[in-house]
Amino acid sequence: MDNELKISKPRDDKGRFKKYLSPNVKQIPICKNCGDDFTRNSGNQLYCNACFNINVKCDYCSNVKQTRRTLYDYHKKNNSLGKFFCSKLCRTNWEKENRNETRFCKECENVFVIWKSSKQNFCSRKCYDIWQNTQEIRVCLWCKEEFKTQHNSKQTYCSKRCGLARNGETSIEILMRKELDKKEIKYRQYEKIGRFFVDFYLPKINTIIECDGIHWHSKPEVIERDKRKNEYLKNNGYILYRFTDKEINSDVKDCVDKIKELG
Repeated sequence: MDNELKISKPRDDKGRFKKYLSPNVKQIPICKNCGDDFTRNSGNQLYCNACFNINVKCDYCSNVKQTRRTLYDYHKKNNSLGKFFCSKLCRTNWEKENRNETRFCKECENVFVIWKSSKQNFCSRKCYDIWQNTQEIRVCLWCKEEFKTQHNSKQTYCSKRCGLARNGETSIEILMRKELDKKEIKYRQYEKIGRFFVDFYLPKINTIIECDGIHWHSKPEVIERDKRKNEYLKNNGYILYRFTDKEINSDVKDCVDKIKELG
């Protein structure tokens, strides 16, 4: 064992291994295309002189163009179309014919060219702004009054109050509304006062009517909200009447008469 030759890696002054390549050993470049040995003209050359250039056919005009093989490889790798074009003009013309389509502008009805995957329906920003700001007159589905809105809007009610009255009106609120109309008492339904919406607001006598369903208004969180609502309304000078569904269903006329006597 002592007579065997021990081969050790050279170390520097601090005892660390040296990473080195013997000056007598030279790396021989091999062409990436044909596999033959060649002499490099530059440090990063991958192809021999015979394979350095390549003749490529343009996918649009069919003209043959000589280009560097490295440039062709880069073009094929990074081009999402997977095609080769001899110039930017050929690429633009190919996209117009294969990826673009003609559309009519919604505002001025002029023809413009756009990508097939695009959702654009206007030829310019100016036409889009004009189309956005165009208003039309509609009739509210609840109060039957006219209101202005953008022509591309889905709005069918003049206000949030009318929307709530149309879609969220309960059976006891319907009875109360019909009785108020019958007695010709002016009111505003679903009026917003502060941060709360009230069922009926009588502006002449500054009175509020709340129609409470027993099932809903017996929940703990609703009870707490009603307490905050009552306190806010009374502190701001409103007269508040709360009627349960049992009272309204049994005799809604009597409920309204109590309020009318106050007026």
